[in-house]
Amino acid sequence: MTSPAKRSKQDHVYRLQYRQIWAVLASIIMGFVISWWQQDAGFLVAKGMAAGSMLAYIAQYAFTHLAYRTTGSRHARQIMLNTYLAMATKWLIVIAGFVLIFTKLAPINAFATLFGYIIMQVVQFWSLSLLK
Repeated sequence: MTSPAKRSKQDHVYRLQYRQIWAVLASIIMGFVISWWQQDAGFLVAKGMAAGSMLAYIAQYAFTHLAYRTTGSRHARQIMLNTYLAMATKWLIVIAGFVLIFTKLAPINAFATLFGYIIMQVVQFWSLSLLK
């Protein structure tokens, strides 16, 4: 005997995505505190952490809305194609975002930018692991 398909967790995924803005705000505040503590006149650490965390949030936001727009067992092929499209879009956003950050925000702390991006990747992995 087979069991029925489980309900889609689309609403829960969207809620978790929206809650990640608090992690972005926390990383921005942490960047300002580190810049203030190091007496960084240009707030390069704060600017870098804000740019990296916002880039990760925007890329994940695009992925979430592209990958989870179709649900249901009848649309398995479309769901798979949406996931591939969402992943490719996310990588394009990340690559273009890093190029723009490092070219247009000329005096920036590269380590802080990557650290802010990595912090958001960890937060996104942790929040998606709560879906089980």
